[in-house]
Amino acid sequence: MEFDHLSQDSTDRLHALAEAVRSTLRLAGLVVGDTATAEIVHSGVELEIDTGDDAGAGIYLSWCVSAELSDRVGPAFREGRFDDPGVQLFGAANELAQEFLIRLLRRVGFNAREAHDLAPFSVHIPLGDGGIGQKVDPDMG
Repeated sequence: MEFDHLSQDSTDRLHALAEAVRSTLRLAGLVVGDTATAEIVHSGVELEIDTGDDAGAGIYLSWCVSAELSDRVGPAFREGRFDDPGVQLFGAANELAQEFLIRLLRRVGFNAREAHDLAPFSVHIPLGDGGIGQKVDPDMG
């Protein structure tokens, strides 16, 4: 299925914004992987760039728990054991990581927000009306 992408200029600015976000998170001490370069992390933040020409365009950040915890929760999810301690830890870690990433990035001026239904527990830095790379006033939230 084919879909429209952002212009080359917008895509270039989006990649520059992604590098600024990546650099900021690494400076803060976080391990950051990037799906575009196959730099996958087994614990830490995963960064993905969406260049589709729609409301979902932007950067997505997701928290990756350890491989050990991921392996534990898979069977529990499939069997509907949502009260499993591993599932509880998985949910808590992802929920709190999302909150932390949003607060950290907004504090230093990035327009970070919950991704909502697009990607549960993920952070979205969207293509704003002011253009890609738009930062918000750190005192706004």
